[in-house]
Amino acid sequence: MANRVPDFFFLRTIKTLLLRLAGVKLNILGLYFISYLAIDRPTQVFFGKGIFINRNCTFEGLGRIDIGAKVQIGPNVVFATSNHMLGSMEVTTGDINILENVWLGANVVVTQGVTLGPNVIVGAGAVVTRNFSNCVIGGVPATILKTY
Repeated sequence: MANRVPDFFFLRTIKTLLLRLAGVKLNILGLYFISYLAIDRPTQVFFGKGIFINRNCTFEGLGRIDIGAKVQIGPNVVFATSNHMLGSMEVTTGDINILENVWLGANVVVTQGVTLGPNVIVGAGAVVTRNFSNCVIGGVPATILKTY
């Protein structure tokens, strides 16, 4: 329903209120997103303060997704908390934790069990399969390009 509210700055409180009513844990004034936003299981998603989410982002899977304060999420980012085992197709899950001061570029994929931050910049198109902090990362799979 929140995706149907136009992307005007003065309507952002209504959009975030609708997410909160759906079960997403957030501070009503701490989130700004551009529609379309897909959240599979709203009660498993937690947003901190000062977050910006660009269009077409997906919060997928069975695990918990925690997004900390001052996080910038580019367009088409996917948070995938579930995966399938080869052969058996058994589903595995893991939580995703994004700590404060993280910037995710366009088309980034964050996989299950990953903790990013604090202070991480993820280059566009990266696939993040392990934990990083205090650095710039990019590539498939993501590797450190620069440390702080």
